[in-house]
Amino acid sequence: MKTWLLAVPGLALNVMALSWVISTERKGCPCTANWRLQYLKYWYMFAVASSIAAIISRDLFVLFPVAGAVMIASLIAFYALATLLWKVERQDCACAQDWREKTLLFTVFVNVVAAIAGAVAGV
Repeated sequence: MKTWLLAVPGLALNVMALSWVISTERKGCPCTANWRLQYLKYWYMFAVASSIAAIISRDLFVLFPVAGAVMIASLIAFYALATLLWKVERQDCACAQDWREKTLLFTVFVNVVAAIAGAVAGV
């Protein structure tokens, strides 16, 4: 299997996430106006660019030389996204809620469940 093809769904999800972040920012949504939204904006710009680089170079591991830094940045992005979505849901923040926010909420849920299942299974 051509592993670089795995970047295609990631690209689609990252573009969708970036569009939600930019849309929320442009609306001036007060419940998302903090460091997390700004961090996510730049993170998703980087993620989109790296997905495109992986597809063009046909190498999923195009960022391997900086993998440690990318891993730390991705953990910060996951924390920022999960806590921002929690805040949006908890405060019933209508200006930030749409299908993209629900999709991101679902992906965060799936990632948390997968991490817990992996920890329990010892994977």
